[in-house]
Amino acid sequence: MAETAAAVLAARPRNGLYLWVLEQNRVAQGFYAARGGEHVDGRLAGPFPGGGRAYALRYVWRDPATLL
Repeated sequence: MAETAAAVLAARPRNGLYLWVLEQNRVAQGFYAARGGEHVDGRLAGPFPGGGRAYALRYVWRDPATLL
């Protein structure tokens, strides 16, 4: 995550960073929250390879420097 944050800061220093995680992936949600990610919204994602859809949550870092 630090490498991604550094790349975002180098390319667009005033932009934030976000990612999507499946609602059922509680371990990943805890990981992102522990690193300062803020759950801001969600949506139905997919369809995925093999079919199916699932609810996804968006985590945001308004200042990616917190990940360095």
